[in-house]
Amino acid sequence: MKLITRALLSPLVLGAVGLFVAEAKAGPLLGIFFTGPIAAVLGLSIGLISAILGWTTRTWVGILMAAAAIVAVATLYLSRPADRFQGNIHRVELSTISPPPAQFPRLAANR
Repeated sequence: MKLITRALLSPLVLGAVGLFVAEAKAGPLLGIFFTGPIAAVLGLSIGLISAILGWTTRTWVGILMAAAAIVAVATLYLSRPADRFQGNIHRVELSTISPPPAQFPRLAANR
């Protein structure tokens, strides 16, 4: 019974973490096709190994939660948007100020 419970519960927990953590525009696709299935396979292997080796429930839950944290951090890292070019920075020095040209009479009158 322990084998079946852990083999079903572990992939469910890790698969859900891998599926629902992504926060980018393509986050759902990342979770459905990449991090969710990989996390589910990882959870299945953790569940089977824990049942076969006879880990205590406390050890199994601790390892499962650590794996869930790792999956969440990896999913958030993968769903991070790429850097975008925002603009240029120019260093400008003002050497002289000239009066406004004659074609702008209002500016010349305010002077």
